[in-house]
Amino acid sequence: MFTALPAACFVVAYRIGKRFWVVYSIASGVASLACFVLTSLGFQQNPAFVSVGGLLQRLTIAIGFVWMSALAVHLLRRTE
Repeated sequence: MFTALPAACFVVAYRIGKRFWVVYSIASGVASLACFVLTSLGFQQNPAFVSVGGLLQRLTIAIGFVWMSALAVHLLRRTE
């Protein structure tokens, strides 16, 4: 989930063609990867991130699930 979902964000950004979804998908993918890296630092006992490792993990999951849910709603409402 932590690598495949950001990859899906980038694929959707490349394929969807609507400016909002391109920007939103890229932003979600980058934010998800950044939070994942920070989460990994926290779980490796890096003193700067150890106290917020779990919070960052949940933030990573939330970013991905919100993007996936919004995309699903968008695709269900599409009239093409």
